[in-house]
Amino acid sequence: MRYPRMTATFEHLSLEILYEIFAHLQLHELPKAFSNLNCRLTTILTHMPPVPVFMGLNGMSMALTQFYYQCLSDLNTCTRLISLCVSDTLSLGNGIWLAAHLHLFVSLRHLALIDIKRDDFEQILDGLVFVTHLIIFQMKFTENNRAVTTFQRVPEGTYHERIFRSLPQLCVSTRFSWSY
Repeated sequence: MRYPRMTATFEHLSLEILYEIFAHLQLHELPKAFSNLNCRLTTILTHMPPVPVFMGLNGMSMALTQFYYQCLSDLNTCTRLISLCVSDTLSLGNGIWLAAHLHLFVSLRHLALIDIKRDDFEQILDGLVFVTHLIIFQMKFTENNRAVTTFQRVPEGTYHERIFRSLPQLCVSTRFSWSY
């Protein structure tokens, strides 16, 4: 028995498969790659579920950082965002920007901070009262990073009570210890 030959094109892939493909790309890569191909893909990109956002990783350029600031400040994006990772490892100012805009991310469920300085971290903690859906909160430091030195002479459990008091729904909090 011979089966009819069916050719599949990217344009005819199911919505579930497209979402799976899009999940492997960063926020800034999606519009560049797919938005101008056809009306269907533009509509799918406009209405797709939010993807995790990684800001400040891999030495983002200033133009790309500004794109993220603008995109994440958009009301349609920020109110739907559920996962955000912000790093000051290879860039500066992301912690300050997040502290000023954290109140916009009302649906955020997962927040990871990497190499955030102490004063920015404390301002972010003040803004966490607006993020009522947060269930995972992570703080990490890469080796030999200058941000960890801003936490010197701070007892290890200092922020635990403050975090869990303002976020009683928090399920997971990792790496709140730092070494010098």
